[in-house]
Amino acid sequence: MRAAVLAFVSAASAAGCSGDQPQAAPAPANASNKTNVIGVFPDQFTCESVAPPDELARALGGTPRAIGAAQGESGADVPKPCNYVVDASTGPEAWTFDIDCRPGYDKTAARLFDQYAAQSQEAVDDYNGALDAGHLLQVDAGKPVELEKGQKPADAAPPIKAPEASHVVQVGKRALDHHGQGLLFIDDDAPCYVRVMGPDAARRLALAQVIAKNLTPARAPMAPRVAP
Repeated sequence: MRAAVLAFVSAASAAGCSGDQPQAAPAPANASNKTNVIGVFPDQFTCESVAPPDELARALGGTPRAIGAAQGESGADVPKPCNYVVDASTGPEAWTFDIDCRPGYDKTAARLFDQYAAQSQEAVDDYNGALDAGHLLQVDAGKPVELEKGQKPADAAPPIKAPEASHVVQVGKRALDHHGQGLLFIDDDAPCYVRVMGPDAARRLALAQVIAKNLTPARAPMAPRVAP
């Protein structure tokens, strides 16, 4: 498949060079003969191309350490997630983003917008309902869990924090901050959607803005093709 794509791009670049074609008028001195090719094979995509280290550090307010993605988190048509750890005053923070530029990305993103908004509201409703009933709560895997009568929160349990409803944010073509821990946006020029995960809303937005600025069609993780 990759060979076929490269052959297509090469053929497009060479179009008009055959001796069987009529001679065209000389091009202006400042004209470029290069064909505009967009896209980067997903397995050649680098996180730094859309989140340069200096911009990443400013967005996250610390020095991020890149960590490898787990096996099986990517396929031939999507790049591996970009994972980082930032040392904050409250302890290490996990940050990640992933990009999907597959055909139908917009339809997939539309489903995710609906899903994330509904799940965020459900968590808020569950939390408020439990509080109204006078139940103690602890947070387990991001969701409030009611404790049995007489049961105490586990020592290692994270502090109780009210879930957050989703809300629209301004980045890319369309964006939603959700669950109090994620941000989903559709890019405004590359045919992709992006998911950002991290513990702080302001920095989620800052990181998303960095990615949106740097994610161009030429850098998008998708099979290279001649620009339309």
